[in-house]
Order: sequence, then C-alpha cells, then structure tokens
Amino acid sequence: MAPPTDQPLLKAGFKRLVYGGDEFKDVPFSAMLATAKTIREEPDLTERMVKAVVKSLYWIRANREGSIDIIMKHGRMDQREIAASLYDLMRDAFVPALDPEGVMKRAEIEIVLLKERPNFKPEQFIDDRFYKAALKALAREPGAKP
Repeated sequence: MAPPTDQPLLKAGFKRLVYGGDEFKDVPFSAMLATAKTIREEPDLTERMVKAVVKSLYWIRANREGSIDIIMKHGRMDQREIAASLYDLMRDAFVPALDPEGVMKRAEIEIVLLKERPNFKPEQFIDDRFYKAALKALAREPGAKP
C-alpha cells in the first residue's frame, strides 16, 4: 500500500519494505513546461514563473507545520499524524532539480508503461537558464539547502 493509506498497517506493527520515493531519487514527476514561443516572447513571465515554483519548493522544505496544514486542507484529511507522515516521506522530493539524467529516468518509467522506447535526448527539451537564475536569486531562502 502507498502512503498515506498504509498508516493503519504501520500503526499495527507492519513494516514498510520499499518506498517508491527511495527508488526514484532525482526523477522529476512534475515539471513546468512552456512553449518555445512563450519563452522567446515572454522571458520575463517565464523567469517569474520558474522563480515562483522554486520559491514554493523551498517554502515547503522549510515549513513543516504549514505544509502539513496544506496537505490536510487540500487532501481533505482530518488526521494530522497521517498528513505529517506523508510530509516526512515526501519532503526530500521537494527540491528543484533539473538534469538530463533525471529526465531520461522519468522517460524510462514511461517506457515500461507505454512499452515504447523514447527517441530523444533530454537536453533537447531543457532550457535551464531561468532555473539557474532562480536558484541564484533564491540561494538564501529558508529551505534552499537540503
């Protein structure tokens, strides 16, 4: 069972043998996408969006209690203990990371699901200048360091 539905079993003394998050380090499961046209014509908007995403990830990492409140509210949970365990499991995934190896690992997961081999180089789809600018601008934010 996946978190948070495994909590009753853990409370009953069962052990978690494997957690998928441990097996897929540095694999992006979400991304911010933009068209080449938007990046070219509205670089200011693109930069602000990337910076906002990075800042929110840092906030999540630095604000355990506030993040748990959000998990409870938007996950419609009434048990803080379950929301806290979910946050603790996933906190390390809330780090801005962008590298071709991680993108390719994510594509390989899709291979299994779609039974197709990706025919591309991840670098073709990565424009990291806004990402690097956001990391630099937000380097002193709480949560910026793992």
